[in-house]
Amino acid sequence: MDELSIFNNKPMDGLEFCKKVYSLLENIRSTSKGISDLRMRASIIEKKLLEELIPICKYIQTKYRVGRYLTVCWVNGNQQFDAKVTEKGSYIEQGAFPENSYLEVTCSVHPNDYLARERLDKDGYCYGYGGLRRNKDGSIESVATSYSGLEFIKEDSEYIVKIIEKKCNINYPENTTLIVQSSLSTVYSPEEWNKVIEHVKNSIMTFPFKEIFICDSNHIYTGNINDFEKS
Repeated sequence: MDELSIFNNKPMDGLEFCKKVYSLLENIRSTSKGISDLRMRASIIEKKLLEELIPICKYIQTKYRVGRYLTVCWVNGNQQFDAKVTEKGSYIEQGAFPENSYLEVTCSVHPNDYLARERLDKDGYCYGYGGLRRNKDGSIESVATSYSGLEFIKEDSEYIVKIIEKKCNINYPENTTLIVQSSLSTVYSPEEWNKVIEHVKNSIMTFPFKEIFICDSNHIYTGNINDFEKS
């Protein structure tokens, strides 16, 4: 847990936070078992790093800009948020964004995600989520599967919608942003990713969050559902 203590309940400039998170990632990755430990979430350190700290970094890097300077304080615990954010700059002075807010991070994954990671770690390759199953001898079978049309977009979108709906039933502090990190089932084009965001927007008509920030687990794509879009 020592590696996480440098972040826990310690406010720091958002970009400095990102620098330290990525440094931790590379330090783990450079060890002999580092890649495997990251893939398999070998300890709470890898789990918190990949499922909370790095998604927060993606959010900060998307929002941080001239006139909007974010200070983030990650809190390791069971409270109803994962981080506190304080903002300064001209945008905040003009009322465009609240000075104080919170971040809650969650992950949208296929039920076979853990099998895919284990298969990849042991055998070095893996086909899609749909063709995975564990055999009686403990090995993991992986067969190639295919999608019809844009069926994969609907499937991935529904996993995101379900996790958001679950979070909507929990009471969070005012001005909380929900960050959803999605493990997509295949390689997406920008147009296909936009269809995911459109599907989520059309499915989640009301929500208790300031915004819902969605990113893929490879951190190529992002999307937002803002509170002013609610009806």
